[in-house]
Amino acid sequence: QSPRVSQQQIANIEYALSRGGRYADLMDIINANSDKFWLNMAKQIQIRCSEEGYSLYKNWKDKEGRLTLSKWLEKTYNSQNKLCAISKTEMTLKVAESKSINNSYKCSPDRKNSNRGYYPSNIWLVTTWVNMMKSNFPLDIFLDRISILYESRKLNDKT
Repeated sequence: QSPRVSQQQIANIEYALSRGGRYADLMDIINANSDKFWLNMAKQIQIRCSEEGYSLYKNWKDKEGRLTLSKWLEKTYNSQNKLCAISKTEMTLKVAESKSINNSYKCSPDRKNSNRGYYPSNIWLVTTWVNMMKSNFPLDIFLDRISILYESRKLNDKT
């Protein structure tokens, strides 16, 4: 069970921020509650679909659908044993202050087929670094490019 963040805790952090406190203090409270992480991820998926025209599974629309999606994401994370679907490295649920290296192992939703929308059969969870590198490539092309880089690196290390 995730700890709940009270309104008083949030008010205390906001007050601290207004008095020169650190943004990281607020992130620590958010990161202590994985429910908020999943709800935020679900909201970001809904926003992306709305703004960029991607299709979204019918049961994941609206506010009630966001909760359904967040539960599905968490279940998927657990069914993947908290590991990236591609690299098999452990994913974190921590939100860092910015898009920094600290976020590179953060859990990130990825569409298996970038030409399709957000549906249960088309989403898996990967680390942010894998998602950024894979971009819109199909998995086979992405893995082929990684192999090319690896072989090139081996050749360069020998010279």
